[in-house]
Amino acid sequence: MTHIHMRRGLLLTAGVVAFATARPAAAQTADAAETAATATDTGLAVEEIVVTAQRREQKLQDVPIAVTAFGQDFLEDRNVTSFAGIQGFTPNVKIVVTNRNSAPAISMRGSVNINPAPSFEPTVALYLDGVYLSKQYGSLVDNADIDHIEVLRGPQGTLFGRNTLAGAINIVSRKPSGEFEGNIKAGIGNYGSQILRGSVDLPAFGNFSVKLSGSYTGRDGYVKVAPTPFLATVPRAGAAQAREFQAESHKAFRVAARWQAPPNLTADYSYDFSRADDTLGFSQPTFVAPGGIFDPASPTYAGGLNATTGIYAGNPYNLYLFPNEFSEFGYQGNAFPKAIAGKDPLEEDTENQLHALTLTYDAGPVTLKSITAYRDLYHAWNNDTDGVPLNLLSSALSMDYESFSQEFQVTGSAGDFSYTAGLYYFDDDGEAYNPQQYFGGNYVLGGYGFKTKAYAAYGQLEYTPSALPELTLIAGLRYSDEKKETSRYNNSVNPTTGATTVLIPVGTGATASFDDVTPAFTAKYDISDSFNVYARYAKGFKSGGFNGDAGNALEAVMPFKPETVSSYEIGAKGRFLDGRLQTNVAAFYDRHTDMQLSVFLGAGTLASGIRNAGKADIKGIELEVQAIAADWLRLSGSLGTLDAEYKEFIDGGVDVANDRAFPYTPKMTASGNVDLRVLEGEWGRARLLIDYSHSDSYFIYPYTTRVDYSGNTAATTEADSSDIFDARFIVDRIETGRGTVEASLWVKNVFDQSNRVSGIDFGASFGHATVSFYNPPRTYGADLTFRF
Repeated sequence: MTHIHMRRGLLLTAGVVAFATARPAAAQTADAAETAATATDTGLAVEEIVVTAQRREQKLQDVPIAVTAFGQDFLEDRNVTSFAGIQGFTPNVKIVVTNRNSAPAISMRGSVNINPAPSFEPTVALYLDGVYLSKQYGSLVDNADIDHIEVLRGPQGTLFGRNTLAGAINIVSRKPSGEFEGNIKAGIGNYGSQILRGSVDLPAFGNFSVKLSGSYTGRDGYVKVAPTPFLATVPRAGAAQAREFQAESHKAFRVAARWQAPPNLTADYSYDFSRADDTLGFSQPTFVAPGGIFDPASPTYAGGLNATTGIYAGNPYNLYLFPNEFSEFGYQGNAFPKAIAGKDPLEEDTENQLHALTLTYDAGPVTLKSITAYRDLYHAWNNDTDGVPLNLLSSALSMDYESFSQEFQVTGSAGDFSYTAGLYYFDDDGEAYNPQQYFGGNYVLGGYGFKTKAYAAYGQLEYTPSALPELTLIAGLRYSDEKKETSRYNNSVNPTTGATTVLIPVGTGATASFDDVTPAFTAKYDISDSFNVYARYAKGFKSGGFNGDAGNALEAVMPFKPETVSSYEIGAKGRFLDGRLQTNVAAFYDRHTDMQLSVFLGAGTLASGIRNAGKADIKGIELEVQAIAADWLRLSGSLGTLDAEYKEFIDGGVDVANDRAFPYTPKMTASGNVDLRVLEGEWGRARLLIDYSHSDSYFIYPYTTRVDYSGNTAATTEADSSDIFDARFIVDRIETGRGTVEASLWVKNVFDQSNRVSGIDFGASFGHATVSFYNPPRTYGADLTFRF
């Protein structure tokens, strides 16, 4: 079995890179084949990875776009079972998990969808074996059998399609081999952590082969509930109380079957099932505005302190704050405090089922492919939004969703040309119920439905002239047409009298259509067999839609416009020092038009909406390096820089481009990896892995950069800069009579760093009550793997 392998880090000096790139091209070309073969035979070459970034298999170094690939060894070494596990290792990419575990915010090159509401679309598309997985809710689920993960940066609309405005993450599973083999892994750790994962390839019977895989991961919550201070009784006594936050229980199962029908037809069917039963992350109170309703010095203070009894009968939110640089007063806690909330069970349940059938017919110079998929998703959560035992802000959501997609594709070559063309169809249908309550008053009982029908036709032509084989020219084009439909209702119900006030009548709805043509052009030139440069232009398109969270009928039927981006990229990819050093560098300039930004409306509700900001420019540089410094030492790393600027931001008819924060755009991200072989002998080998990731601080919302609390301000929720170290000690290749054994000890967040990664400022009408979400604390454990 061939394993794809990749490691990353940022631990090479500029002198080494300069020496490698300074070698004469003729010398590199003359001895490339011989030295690469020798290096590979001795294990002293960076492994060349095969990716499907252009919907066909190519070596990573030959693909003229910015791609990062994580192979099987990398993922296995780090117990990665979802794409969230690659956070920190890709330049200019952020994967941020807040209080909703299954719906992370994915930012790529400064583009992000902040609110995971199911009526909104992501800016980064997620794929599993070529099948598009829409919606952020339910996207972060465990995959039982990952082979490798590809991260494609920049617009990928031509070949991948929907919602690849910023890029795409492509998860590729392992296919049945037809040979009897398998593995099982078990592990334990602090916070009651448990891991059990395994797979078995069954022997082929005739032309059929089958593989079965499954996994379970679970742990107790990072945050435990403490007795409630300051109040005589816990509100809503008798309700089931929360005991902990951020507990997880994830199950995943996969069946993969392959039928190879002579002579040239291959049919791959897969069924993926996953279920997550979690508790939400803790909404940690961190700030209230001076002069607001939670400031004791304010005449509008809502705390309600009885001077005679000393009991707070109102809503003393300020007493539950944990300090940060904005806190002016408050309850003192520690970095990972015991929770002081005690409301209803803070559950988050997600169930995913995906059926996929891929038919591939190889007719020599032409390959025909059909990809058919059906997905069923259920997702629900119940949120203590305010993070305190007071009845201030509570919300919940339940969603039923299904989607169907069909893609037909043809690839081939003729003379100096190769081509890819296809037709794509997608439709989805979902319903969401989203009740809310504020200050213990009326319940707001609302829901919405959403539907999409999308059609696309695409083609890409690649030309490599025989007279100049070093040059490759690529042109692609995609036409996309989408129709969105929404329905919305919203009622206010008095919990005492049962009286109902209609806010948005049942039957309120609208439809809208959006279409665009997205071209892409690339020129690549091979300076040598091991070094190439490229230039690329691509247009990205993200469809418009409706605000499912709308608080009034006008907002509910008012569509927001599509977002487009014109992206310019230049890059270079090379392998030097006889394959021991590999460097990839890219520089890009993106011009966004009608940028879609999620804003918290904060007008007495928890509603969010999409606003088209106007125009923005984002530019940056990305560097990735891998090196084999010695046969016992592998070093790798990445560096990304971002410079984002609004060119136009219309708010209330006024251009406020100079006074708005750019969300999820740290100026620099970096990572480093050391893979050190400590010992090796006939008994096996011992390795030490050290991973490092850095992120500069970044804003969460596109609010004002002023701190005057007259409206929503970006500063109260700004994420901290972070420097996280992980370590793992592995002893592997231990031979037994029936297979091999691997044992490992691991620590994540070695120095127990506590950094805010996200937050919500509920606005002036809520006294700027602000909650924050933090990265996980230090965790550690041990694993044991048996391969047969």
